[in-house]
Amino acid sequence: MSTHHYHHRRCHAPSITIGHHQLTRFPHTQQTGFYATLAVIPAGWALYYASRKGSDNSEPFFTRMISSATAGWNDQWAQQNAHHVQMLEQAGADRALFNYAQPVYHVDMRFPEYVASGSMQVMDSRRRAVVSTNMG
Repeated sequence: MSTHHYHHRRCHAPSITIGHHQLTRFPHTQQTGFYATLAVIPAGWALYYASRKGSDNSEPFFTRMISSATAGWNDQWAQQNAHHVQMLEQAGADRALFNYAQPVYHVDMRFPEYVASGSMQVMDSRRRAVVSTNMG
């Protein structure tokens, strides 16, 4: 590929012309990477220094910061867990009550004839069931 095609690039970088060839100068991206790499070294050292224990054997800076931010959460979690345990115990007691209770076979009703009569829709479907079983 000849250098003749480079002048057709869509960029706004400065360009130079040598003879009838136009060459485009691109910004040096290596400089940014070089300085970023140099900046990582002191940043890493600062992070390491902040994560070490102090000279008086105290907790590291990040540990102290996290502890102060989460102070009081253990009490809140203990209260929530106690409430959840209480709810689960109540649910277990209710389940045991329903599973082991004796079924009631007799219910004393004031007007038992209303139970047998039912609504017209129920009676109609019962008649259809009786008719279809007798015909077949």
